[in-house]
Amino acid sequence: STFLFQGRHTKTYTLQDNADYLWGDHALRFGVQSNAYRALRLNDGGVLPTYVIGVGTNTPQITAAMFTNAALFPGGINTTDRTTANQLYAFLGGIVSQQSQTFNVLSADEGLVPLAGFRQDYAYENYNIYFSDQWRVRPNLVVNLGLRCELWPAVRERNGVLAEVIVPEGKTVAEALLDPNGGLQTAGTNVGGGKLFNTDKNNFAPSFSVAWSPTFKNNFMNSLFPGEGRTVIRGGYRLSYFNDEFLKGSSGQGDQNSGKRENASRNNLNERLGSLGTIATPTVLIPRTFAQNNARNGGAIQSVAVTDPNIKLPINHEYTIGIQRELGFKTAFEIRYVGAFSNNVTRYTDVNPPELLTNGFLEDFFRARSNQALTGQLNCTTAQNPGCQPLQVFINLGTLSGTPGGIGNATTAANATVANLVSTGLPGQLAATYVGNGLSGTVPLVANPNIALGLLLSNSARY
Repeated sequence: STFLFQGRHTKTYTLQDNADYLWGDHALRFGVQSNAYRALRLNDGGVLPTYVIGVGTNTPQITAAMFTNAALFPGGINTTDRTTANQLYAFLGGIVSQQSQTFNVLSADEGLVPLAGFRQDYAYENYNIYFSDQWRVRPNLVVNLGLRCELWPAVRERNGVLAEVIVPEGKTVAEALLDPNGGLQTAGTNVGGGKLFNTDKNNFAPSFSVAWSPTFKNNFMNSLFPGEGRTVIRGGYRLSYFNDEFLKGSSGQGDQNSGKRENASRNNLNERLGSLGTIATPTVLIPRTFAQNNARNGGAIQSVAVTDPNIKLPINHEYTIGIQRELGFKTAFEIRYVGAFSNNVTRYTDVNPPELLTNGFLEDFFRARSNQALTGQLNCTTAQNPGCQPLQVFINLGTLSGTPGGIGNATTAANATVANLVSTGLPGQLAATYVGNGLSGTVPLVANPNIALGLLLSNSARY
């Protein structure tokens, strides 16, 4: 098994002091609470070199040409049997065709360290002060009033082992993500002090509720809702704050952005167990541009993530109204409505989605789908079928399997993927496939061609 240790060491410290005071018809409650959280996230995954035992481009192997003697091998050898034979050949011969290893940094000022897992050290706190008054206005009317003030200082990563998107002065976070010349830096630099976002300081949470036991003089109303405490009408409203995975959400950029964690490999090897080479420890490149980030990852277009420095603590609004009536025989009937909503829940949003309309991609997608239905080919001519429509956009995409956009007829996995996405009617996924493989060509599929997904954590969700 290649599984290595991973886990989280979490500590929580709480200090709380509450008091009650009765003053006439008022029951006053007030107090303070302080919580401190420390989470050390550990993961040794990939730090040990991993080797692939198998044949490859540069290794000796069993080929189909070895089975051309019909007298010895009538019918030759099928692909499945030859693959099995090569696997056994590589296993018995100790043939290594590939090596990979993951490297991590242990501090902001240190380079990548071999055999060291990542150690992400997070710290954050919250402080609360509250006051409430249960006021008995009349024997049959009670009003509850409350106010709570909450302060959630920003999450901090104290080892400096995360990377974040550079947000220059005067630019919004979205503009920084969509800048093709943008890049990555040590997380906590945008705000300073290792903070992943700014502290939200104006969090006041009021609450209000009422309980009323009416006594109606009208005989009809009194029969429906008898008095003397047999009927109670209740209602209330509360505003509350919740951290909505502030730690997991804001630390997600560290999982997505490379720079402080590098995967390195040696490919197309022809080595043997017992005389293996090693992977040279990569150098840290921080800050790095988006283009450099792609180059360090084998040329594949990478997705990046960033937390809005001005993210707010999400607010939850709750409200309720109900009525309770005694029926007799030690039985009561109650009906209540409870509702809740929020309009600033945190969520990652892709601000660099593929554009399908203004560049003609969607229209060409429908042409390709029509051609496919007529001839089985994405691009065809009227000589093949009078209904064929020449493609105008796909031919300007990057070359895939020898043809622009992979729209050729070669039976390769790449062509099959393109043909399948067209036949199943998934233009967005097809466009994302081109972007992720750096095959946009001259077609402006995304605002920033140097990133795949541009993930922004902000208060963009609601329920």
